[in-house]
Amino acid sequence: MKKYCVFDMDGTLVDSMDEWANKMLDILKEDGIDYPENIISIITPLGYRSSAELFKKMGVKGSFDEIVDRMCNYAVDAYANRIIPKKGVPEYLKKLRSQGHVLAVLTASPHYTVDVCLKRNGIYDLFEKVFTVDDFGLVKAQPEIYFETAKALGTDISQITFFDDNLTALKTAKLAGLETIGVYDKASDSDTEEIKATVDRYITSFEELV
Repeated sequence: MKKYCVFDMDGTLVDSMDEWANKMLDILKEDGIDYPENIISIITPLGYRSSAELFKKMGVKGSFDEIVDRMCNYAVDAYANRIIPKKGVPEYLKKLRSQGHVLAVLTASPHYTVDVCLKRNGIYDLFEKVFTVDDFGLVKAQPEIYFETAKALGTDISQITFFDDNLTALKTAKLAGLETIGVYDKASDSDTEEIKATVDRYITSFEELV
């Protein structure tokens, strides 16, 4: 393990992808929009704002800001009240901290869902920094975001281990020079073999690391 460990949130730290994905698909269905089978994999690393831009191009009704609000309003209740960490996550984070690692989050979800979820589940204070893509004005499909994350943590990109469940994010992080660990999530099940071929290590559960 590298000195700095950076974690995606949805589908990696917390078991949220089913609920989040269903809400995003509901928006498309409500507006009668046809979408590709892999739409969730496409929007997962983008964040709400870039996803809203894509949805608007696809024909979702309303202004850009209205689409963003619609996406976020769907999610707030779930993150504030229901979504919980995946098995082994709190224990593994505490183990890393006890070993002197510096922990951070890099997620495509906005702060007002991320922060409340991590705090409610008692793991927010284990992280040195909690970053969203909005903090950098970039998305996780852009290598630059990983360099900016390293800079914000005061370290070199070669000192970071990155955990994610999304193929695009993992490919991009690997290209940028991070050590990568793929985390199984049902939402990315169809990409499992390609993820395994991409990353330095693959886990089906954080319990393997505890």
